[in-house]
Amino acid sequence: MPTPLYSPNQILAVAFIGGPVATVLALKHNYDALGNAVGAELVVRWGIAFVIALLSLIPFIPQDFPQMVIPLAYSFAARGIAEGSQRSREQIAQDEQLAFMPTGQLLRFSLVHLVLFMVLSVGWLLALDHFGIIDLPEPPAAAAPANP
Repeated sequence: MPTPLYSPNQILAVAFIGGPVATVLALKHNYDALGNAVGAELVVRWGIAFVIALLSLIPFIPQDFPQMVIPLAYSFAARGIAEGSQRSREQIAQDEQLAFMPTGQLLRFSLVHLVLFMVLSVGWLLALDHFGIIDLPEPPAAAAPANP
């Protein structure tokens, strides 16, 4: 049975849809599937550092900063890592022992990790607000119902 592997473009999709946690886990999956324990360990270490740095910087990014720059940057960086140190699309297609990760599985994986990262981010921001490190804006007050 062929081993499923994320192609570089699938890594790009996972990164963009699922966020940085999904990116790290998808790259690690490929390294594990290819038997590269050193690569898997490095991607986890650097990935954790990146996620911590990203979560630490998010509260200080100006609101007028283009929202898509950071996700696009780490998505294309992850694609570059996959192309440079894992397998290309052509190599996966030619190797009978490898197969592409099914699209349905890729989407489920990405969406689950997107929700996980959102929960992690909101929890982090609420903790920073609670300890007075940042000040989150108060939610708008509910409008009183109009009496005719």
